[in-house]
Amino acid sequence: MNTDACKALGEAIAHYRNDAGITQEELADRVDLNARSIQRIEAGAEQPRYDTLFKIARALNTTPDQFIRPMWERWVELN
Repeated sequence: MNTDACKALGEAIAHYRNDAGITQEELADRVDLNARSIQRIEAGAEQPRYDTLFKIARALNTTPDQFIRPMWERWVELN
């Protein structure tokens, strides 16, 4: 996947996490990951599996499409 598109996904997750008022460590606990994985996902350095993405969305009281849409828009812009 395009690095910029992965960054858009991570930025969207970070946005919703910040809106929820929780830390990366709290999100990691809620989705059974370590904080480093959340940091890497938000930085666009790691792409989460679908089930992880679904868990993150549920933990942040949103849906996965809220994360995927910015990723899609960035991909379209670059391709």
